[in-house]
Parts: sequence; C-alpha cells; structure tokens
Amino acid sequence: FTFTVKNVWQYFTVQFNDDSTSPNRDAGSNYSTSTFKFTVPATGHYIISSVVKTSKTGDSDASIAGWLRVIRDNVEIMFSSNSFILFDPLTSTFTIPSQTIFLFSGQIIYMDFKVAWTTSINAPTMNVIKDNSYFEIKAIPDYFQSDTITFSSAVPQKIKMSEFLL
Repeated sequence: FTFTVKNVWQYFTVQFNDDSTSPNRDAGSNYSTSTFKFTVPATGHYIISSVVKTSKTGDSDASIAGWLRVIRDNVEIMFSSNSFILFDPLTSTFTIPSQTIFLFSGQIIYMDFKVAWTTSINAPTMNVIKDNSYFEIKAIPDYFQSDTITFSSAVPQKIKMSEFLL
C-alpha cells in the first residue's frame, strides 16, 4: 500500500493482506485482511514481531520522521527500534523484534506507521514493500505446576507437570 506523508503527524494502518503464507499464516482466522486487525482468540502470552520494508518516492530530498507501532485497543504498546528515520536512502526497514506480551481474549491488535515529513517542498510518498514484510503473533502455551497436560496415547493420558519434571 502507498500513502502520502504530510508535515503533521499521521497514522496509517499497515495493510498485511496475506494471512495464508508463512510467517503470516493465520490458522485460526483471527486476522482480518479487510480491517488489517488481529482479534486475540484466547487470554494468554503471545509473541509479537514484525518487519516492514518501505520505499520513498516523490521529493528525493524529503526527510521523514516516524516509526512502526503495535497498537492494542487503540493504544501504542510497542514501536520499532529505529524510531526516527531520515530517508536519505530510498528504502528503509522497520523492525519490531520478538517480544512476549500478555493479552486478553477479544483485544484488537494491529500495526501502524506514525509519520510526518520534516524537510520538503513537496509531500513524499511512502510505499510498503510486500516482499519480506510480515506481522506475526503466536500464542505461547502457559503451563503451571498442578496443570493437567494431555499427551499422546503412548503415555498416560493425564499427567501433572510436578510428576513429569524433577
């Protein structure tokens, strides 16, 4: 997708429209390719990570300030490690390294860019490059002492973690 950057802070939802190929795979149909938002299916711990590659067209001298953000229920909870970008190169990569976060069932998660151009006569355009860009959310199973874990039929059907671990 493409958006024109103005000289005021703007927010653009990142449009990941592929939820069927790795690492964008969404087996539970929790990500909407029409709203570009993920609905948390179950309360628990999740790993979130993202890489978004961009290119700039238009005014080649334009500098753009901004960062990639993870939004939970309309509140920023994470942002890219490169939080201020001067687009001297025509392409840039924004990265949100893998982080574990506790989420509640029904919460809405999405990615957006917060951007503004800082020096330009004409507003530049940013393009998200689909190749090698992704947004990944994976559930992490939570097991605690005294929890019952079901294994295959080769071992007893129910075993407590305290019996399994030394």
